[in-house]
Amino acid sequence: EKLNKAPFNPGTFVNELADAYDLALMKLKKHPESDIYLTSLYKVLAPMSRFRKDYDQQSFASDLARLYTSGTEETKNGRKFQFGPSRDNTKAIRILDKDGQEQFLATIRFYT
Repeated sequence: EKLNKAPFNPGTFVNELADAYDLALMKLKKHPESDIYLTSLYKVLAPMSRFRKDYDQQSFASDLARLYTSGTEETKNGRKFQFGPSRDNTKAIRILDKDGQEQFLATIRFYT
């Protein structure tokens, strides 16, 4: 409930997520529009342990859930994004959708 009271702007968050995605592509030497694990993006967004104290994985999962249910479909520069599953659920992040149903998100990709 505390997380839901925090202000959230889906447009800002998706743009920050896209920036982290671009950095992760370079770091992981992947091709553009590749799937990247959300857990890898979290490490780009909060690279140091002291940052992770202020923005833990639960907060990240909450922001992902709010983005997932927001209806936002693209970044300010027009790139769309798509969440994906994984066979390895240890890398998935559990969220609740707008109907309260459990969803497991593991990857994301941004594409034109």
